[in-house]
Amino acid sequence: MGWMQAAGIAAAQGIEMSSHLMPEVSAQLLCATPTAHWVEYVDWADAILQQPLEIADGKVLVPDQPGSGIFWDEAKLNPLQTI
Repeated sequence: MGWMQAAGIAAAQGIEMSSHLMPEVSAQLLCATPTAHWVEYVDWADAILQQPLEIADGKVLVPDQPGSGIFWDEAKLNPLQTI
């Protein structure tokens, strides 16, 4: 809710908004932001996600499924289970 309030205020003033960290969530928030500017992309979580964000031509391809799109890869989270 806070993001959307800030997005409304920024849009009313013509101010661009960018994100900081957590690109899996930030990308979706920026899709709903009229003055979206940049998504800060870091791949820190890719190693433990079932399906990391896809980047093509310098753009994040936002998943079309409901929710945050974050699904942990249980085997990678607990490698001892696979032994």
